Amino acid sequence: MRFLSLFAASALMFASASTGFAAPIAFNPSAGASPILLVQEKKSETLTEKVKRTWRSWTTPSYSFCARCPVLIPLTATACSAQAKDREAARSVCASRHPFCFISDDVRNCG
Repeated sequence: MRFLSLFAASALMFASASTGFAAPIAFNPSAGASPILLVQEKKSETLTEKVKRTWRSWTTPSYSFCARCPVLIPLTATACSAQAKDREAARSVCASRHPFCFISDDVRNCG
């Protein structure tokens, strides 16, 4: 019986160490393709666009939530604030910033 378990363990180690049918992927860029991607310049913003953007940031309400990570045993708690049209949209922004966390409205007891 000892021999059978030793054989099974060595077979498992040998199977996990072998590469199997995996082959390295060769990358051959075409002659015309450039491996360097240049960053485009930012489009200049007009004065009216600046005023509209600033007014939107001033008038859009900001909501605060408490993000507790991980969900089952909260080890860390951080406050998350987001600007959105309504509370649920701001909650979804905080949920996307803190994945796998519980988002609650109780900011006073956060931390």
